[in-house]
Amino acid sequence: METHRKVFVWVLGVIADRGLLKGKTVGVDATTLEANAAMRSIIRRDSGASYDEFLTDLARQSGIETPTREDLARIDRKRKKKTSNQEWMSPVIQMRGSQR
Repeated sequence: METHRKVFVWVLGVIADRGLLKGKTVGVDATTLEANAAMRSIIRRDSGASYDEFLTDLARQSGIETPTREDLARIDRKRKKKTSNQEWMSPVIQMRGSQR
């Protein structure tokens, strides 16, 4: 942690010397955000289904014919096995691989 503080102070000094820093107070935002953007873009390796399509299929198998976003979120939270690189991939990686 001390190393991070020293680097942070050094960077602030450099940008202040160049006139890029104004003010006298430094604030740090430690907001915790759910990293679900990547989950929305991954696809199944076996079927090419998106994550939402996968959850919708699980919902239908459990008897929810037209699941809401809340239904999908609940099903996702209750799943025991989460995603793995063996089952899921980024569509960007798939596109890069097909261009070779």
